[in-house]
Amino acid sequence: DVGESKYDAVFLKDPQWWPEFRRLGVTEEHRGFQLASYSDDLTPCLVLDGDEAAGTLYVAYFAEPPKEEKQHTLYVVEDLAAEQMSFFSLPGRSDAHRSDG
Repeated sequence: DVGESKYDAVFLKDPQWWPEFRRLGVTEEHRGFQLASYSDDLTPCLVLDGDEAAGTLYVAYFAEPPKEEKQHTLYVVEDLAAEQMSFFSLPGRSDAHRSDG
């Protein structure tokens, strides 16, 4: 839920966005697109930037992969309140599995 924040739907291969998404390693095979279909409560996203003074984040949310031959879509939110963001670790991707300390 982005609350009062404004968002724009953008296509992965949009010429304006493609260089940035590509720099971040986002392709049609990105895990975020698959994770987007697993939960209605949690939505995978990338934090693109933030404004510490304003307490806001600039994020791109992944949408479910297209069922047909449509373009992959992300929703870009420019002013998401930081308190609306929560983080969780993916299994095997955090330090929780480490036993060295």
